[in-house]
Amino acid sequence: SKTSSSNLDKNQLNQTFAGMTPTNAAELLMQTYKISPAKTMTILNTVDDATRSRIMNAMSSKDPELAARILNRLMGSK
Repeated sequence: SKTSSSNLDKNQLNQTFAGMTPTNAAELLMQTYKISPAKTMTILNTVDDATRSRIMNAMSSKDPELAARILNRLMGSK
């Protein structure tokens, strides 16, 4: 896959979301989901488990239905 210097690598992406408050990260991802569900999935697949749980927890407090939809997509065909 081609990497561009303007794109964050997975480690940088993880660090960015790990450093945000869960509420802000959740809000940002919910807005991103409206524009590009695929990007939201990429981010949630990239962050570490602890960060993902905090974000999903904040998301489910704000919008349980959207959080469930995102969780469903995260699980894919499992």
